[in-house]
Amino acid sequence: MCDKLTRRQDPGHQILQLFRDRQPKLSAEFEAFAAYWNAKRGAGGVPLLSDIDIGHLESLRNNAFIGERIAPGIARIRIAGEQLDALLGSDPRGLPLTALIARPSRYDLADSLVEVFDRPAILQAGLVSHAAENRPLLSAELVLLPLLSDLGDISRVLGCVIFQGS
Repeated sequence: MCDKLTRRQDPGHQILQLFRDRQPKLSAEFEAFAAYWNAKRGAGGVPLLSDIDIGHLESLRNNAFIGERIAPGIARIRIAGEQLDALLGSDPRGLPLTALIARPSRYDLADSLVEVFDRPAILQAGLVSHAAENRPLLSAELVLLPLLSDLGDISRVLGCVIFQGS
């Protein structure tokens, strides 16, 4: 994950947008993912977890996941598509979101998670792993979108990560 965090307030809906290093241009797949979330949120605010059906995310359902806040800066994966399973080599349910991030960058993700849940905010980040023996260079784009629990608190996140190996 990159070091620089850029913030932009969405004045119409009071959702903060967080960007790592630069404001990334969303791919068409991510545009559809964000459009689904925006449609569920209606006239503003944050959509309910119960209104989200990962099965309706078409081509990204294997890249999507639901995370649950368990403490400030800490969220665990509750539901995950097959791509996260393949990346981690095991079922990611119950793992912290930081399992996707190298140790030196986990503090950056933790700080961003606080903002995603507390403000609320949308996080977009570019991720990259360095090539190593038996492991190619891997890059990815990550989007985290806040969700309301059935109790009305922002304690869930709809996430998507698209990997591009080389």
